[in-house]
Amino acid sequence: MPRVPFALVLAFVLLAVFAPALTLYDPLAQDPTAQAKPPSGLHPLGTDYLGRDIWSRVVTGSRPSLGVGASAMAVAVVLGSALGIVSGYLGGPLDLFLQRVVDVLLTLPGLVLALAMLAVLGAGFASLIAVIGLVLAPGIARVMRSATLVVSASGYIEAARAVGARDRRILARHVLPNVTATILVLASLAIGNAILFEAALSFLGLGVQPPEPSWGNMLSGPARQYFEVAPWMAVFPGVAVSLAVLGFNLLGDSLRDIFDPRLQGTT
Repeated sequence: MPRVPFALVLAFVLLAVFAPALTLYDPLAQDPTAQAKPPSGLHPLGTDYLGRDIWSRVVTGSRPSLGVGASAMAVAVVLGSALGIVSGYLGGPLDLFLQRVVDVLLTLPGLVLALAMLAVLGAGFASLIAVIGLVLAPGIARVMRSATLVVSASGYIEAARAVGARDRRILARHVLPNVTATILVLASLAIGNAILFEAALSFLGLGVQPPEPSWGNMLSGPARQYFEVAPWMAVFPGVAVSLAVLGFNLLGDSLRDIFDPRLQGTT
C-alpha cells in the first residue's frame, strides 16, 4: 500500500522540520547525574554515557541525516540523469566512452570509493554531500541510459527528427517528460541509500562530527562500548536509520508500481 511508506516518509520529514519543538532537552546538554539511564518518564529513550537525552539527540540527528541524504540524492539524480540521458540519446563513441567510465565506477565498492574521496576532500557537510552524490550517480546513469534507449526508439522520436526538430528540443519536449517517472523512482531509492551512506561514514568518523548528533555518529564509539550495559544508546539511532531507509525504499517500490504500466492490475 502506497499510504504506508508515504506516511513513514512524511513522519520523518515532519520530525526533521519540527525537531526544535519536539526535543525535550538540549541535545548537547550533559547531566552527570543521569549517565546511561534506561528509558523512563523523564527520558523516553534513555540517556547516553554523558547524560544526554537520546530522544532529543535522535530527533535533532534527523536533520543532518535527512538533510545530507536529500542533498546527496539531488546531486546524484541530476548528475546521473544528465549522464544517462545524453549517453543513451546520442549513442556512438560518446556513449561507449561514458559507459566504460560508469562500468569502472560500478566495479568499485561504494563505501571504499567514498572513503577514498573523503580522505582527499576532508570531512564536512559539503564534502559529504558531494561524495555520496558522486558514488550514487553511476548506478542512476546506467538505469537512465536504458530508459532513454527505450524512449529514443519510439516512433514519435523518429517523427520529430523527420520534421527537423533539433536534438535539444527533442530531449526537452519528448525524452525528458517520458523518463520523469523513472527519475522519481530513482530519487526515492537514492535518498534511502544516501541516508545509509551518511550513517556509515559518520559511524567511521568521516561524516557529521560530534558533538553535533546524527544517527550515524550516535552508533559509533561509546555506543558500542556501552552496548552490553546500555543497549538503548545504539538501538534507537539504529532503528531510526532502518525505518527511514525502509520508508524511502518502500516509497520507491510503490512509485515504480504506479508508474510502470506493465504492473497495472497485478498483485
